[in-house]
Amino acid sequence: MTASGTWWQRTWDGSTHRLYVDGVLDGTGTPATSTHAGHPVLIGAAVTDFFDGQIDELTIYEYALDGSEILGLFKLADSDGDGVIDVSDNCPAVENPEQADADGDGIGDPCDPSPLPNNAPEAQAGGPYAGLEGSPIPFDGTGSTDPDSDALTYEWDFGDSTPVSDEISPSHTYANNDVYDVTLTVTDPLGLSHSNSTTATISNVAPSVTAPIVTVFNEGGALSGTGSFIDPGADVWMGTVDYGDGSEVEALTVAQSLKTFELLHTYTNDGIYPVMVTISDADDSGTASGNVTVLNVIPTVVVTPPETTITEGDTFTGEGSFTDPGADTWTASVDYGDGATDSPTITGTSFALTHVYSAPGEYTVSASVTDDDGVGSTTVSVTVLSLQQATEQISQTVEDLVSGGTLNNGEGNSLDSSLDAAVRSMDRGNANAARNQLRAFINKVEAMEQSGRLTPQQAGDLTAATNALIAKL
Repeated sequence: MTASGTWWQRTWDGSTHRLYVDGVLDGTGTPATSTHAGHPVLIGAAVTDFFDGQIDELTIYEYALDGSEILGLFKLADSDGDGVIDVSDNCPAVENPEQADADGDGIGDPCDPSPLPNNAPEAQAGGPYAGLEGSPIPFDGTGSTDPDSDALTYEWDFGDSTPVSDEISPSHTYANNDVYDVTLTVTDPLGLSHSNSTTATISNVAPSVTAPIVTVFNEGGALSGTGSFIDPGADVWMGTVDYGDGSEVEALTVAQSLKTFELLHTYTNDGIYPVMVTISDADDSGTASGNVTVLNVIPTVVVTPPETTITEGDTFTGEGSFTDPGADTWTASVDYGDGATDSPTITGTSFALTHVYSAPGEYTVSASVTDDDGVGSTTVSVTVLSLQQATEQISQTVEDLVSGGTLNNGEGNSLDSSLDAAVRSMDRGNANAARNQLRAFINKVEAMEQSGRLTPQQAGDLTAATNALIAKL
């Protein structure tokens, strides 16, 4: 390798020497000598035109070495460690990795006693900029210049404590609304820099709210569900809901990370209710609204007992009650089926039924409860027996005692004879005779109790039923 940095290589194929300069065939010659540009190259002799010293080592290869093979044979000096070998370095004693040579005299600027002066660049950050939180904002540094036409490096500080950008025209997204100071610093290869500042005015974005409001259900039911909202800002949100039924506006628990909230409210009366949900950040609010339609539920009415048998002249009594999920005002009415009606007083959700039936027959009692918007009703059956039918029921009880072995046939016939006679007297309208015949029946029953043929309970039931008939004659 020569002092000028060129590689010389000689080859021999047995008849001809060939001289390669930087891997390119330069000339051929006899075994004793070869020439390059008219100058001899001799092995072992001093050559001052092209070599600093003399060739004192020789290795002969059968082919021309390429650049990587040649580099592997020699240790190339890099005194300043800047990655440029000394023979190619325009300033081998001082680091100059970019090989800067401002005046183009072949001497690197760090080694040149009189290089051209370096001029500082000028940064132009552009702006002022404006945009919305959560949306990318384009910045433009292309207006920055360098008087020396040097390649510049860029550093953008966006003023929100996020990492800087080294792009010429970066895009940046701000997490929250504010006015931010933005600084662009440009630096030339020799370290001279300049900064320029501008502002970025970022506006707030109000929350966009979605809530499960539009729905239909029965009174006593609840509006429930999960709502959500969208807000690109890094905010803290609060929420309220007005359920539209006169109840107080409620604060919502907002899941900050999920941006969700829960609705839960029971409506006690039918109607159409305007509901509004409001989600607020530090600067603005977003709302979602809609109507909840609550349908009326008519009262469910129950009367006990569902079936009753009484005797003409007796009083029918029953207990009415109802359920209604609505917060309504109720009234009750009863039709006893014989032309008589009543409007009993409601206590809580109950009311009483009472009526004297003067004529025998089968009656349907209808009980109704009316709320603000509808009527619920139910019916029960009342059987009213004539005095004769009531007497025959007592006779049936006697037959049951005979068939059950409590009384014998003779005892049963004795009791039935008194009852049959009373029925015949009633048919004739002879109440006095009927009373006497029924008293005779009672005397027989008491005698059978005294003799142990009837238990006190059996005798008491027969006597009570008979006395009730006597009282109606």
